[in-house]
Amino acid sequence: MPIDEYGADPRRKDIFVEVDSLTVGGNGPWITQVPRSAVYGPVVAGLSGTLPLGEGPIHRSVEAMFAAAPVENPDGSTGIDLHVDTGQFDGGEYLADPGIDPTANRSRVRAFRRVHMADRREPIFHYGLVVPNATTVGRAFAADSAFFVAASVDGERTARGQFASTISHELGHSLGLLRTRGTGFDAVDTADLSTMAYPSVMNYDAPAAALDFSDRCAFDEWGWLAERSLAPRTPIERPTEPRATCLHVDRTVEGGAPVPVVVGVDNPGEETATTAVELRLDGTVAAERAVTLAPGERRQVTLLVGPLSPGEHTLAVGPFERTIHVGEG
Repeated sequence: MPIDEYGADPRRKDIFVEVDSLTVGGNGPWITQVPRSAVYGPVVAGLSGTLPLGEGPIHRSVEAMFAAAPVENPDGSTGIDLHVDTGQFDGGEYLADPGIDPTANRSRVRAFRRVHMADRREPIFHYGLVVPNATTVGRAFAADSAFFVAASVDGERTARGQFASTISHELGHSLGLLRTRGTGFDAVDTADLSTMAYPSVMNYDAPAAALDFSDRCAFDEWGWLAERSLAPRTPIERPTEPRATCLHVDRTVEGGAPVPVVVGVDNPGEETATTAVELRLDGTVAAERAVTLAPGERRQVTLLVGPLSPGEHTLAVGPFERTIHVGEG
């Protein structure tokens, strides 16, 4: 399969998605007469990036969202290359309305994938289906690496930002971000946590146009995807010593009180090991803790720093760095 022709780089992580769109019309009760541009246009805007959705973390395109992912590549760069075939690579078709609702159950979406996506793409490509109208904004079927999104819901057109957010959410499910026991993502598809605590498009409490996965210590979705779903074709040299894996601190804090900083650490080695977690404040070690980890163990530790003077400060642990603003208190 000529994936290099799609822009794939063997030194970077890639995700491939084929997106088909159902044409408007037909006798199905779920179809409404909306312009073809309302069906296909949002796919281009939300996925291929040819029609930018705007600036900033809320409105950037899905492609830019993956490009900015805090994920390491074998060539030393960061980010994930999202390759979406909406027709430019012999996939991504306009499909005739079959007169049935393909969103009703998994078997119908699976049938669309089986009939309209080439067999040779099965091991690599995820499959997306855009429908003109449905009773819900989208649904994913992770076991089949497939999902659908709706250009309008009950006849009301989906806003461009929300459309891109829905694509990201359902693609996240297709990539394996599920509310399944043992994965550590118990908050996926719930509104149990605020966006501040769980800033992810997988959070039902997130804004309608949210566009990012979480890299917080407790909900490191990007890290989970990097390790389990997106194996590069050139291996990354894996660490064998204990290391910091993430850093979380509120970006704005009140002065006059110590600031809690959460640090994730793990031991990828095969023996129990102890590591010193050093928290640097504006370049100087301000707090330190020794942590002993069993082989394969992951843990979060909380370090306190301050009280800090009002203004901007930089906190860092290992390669992770955050800038915070301290108020007057």
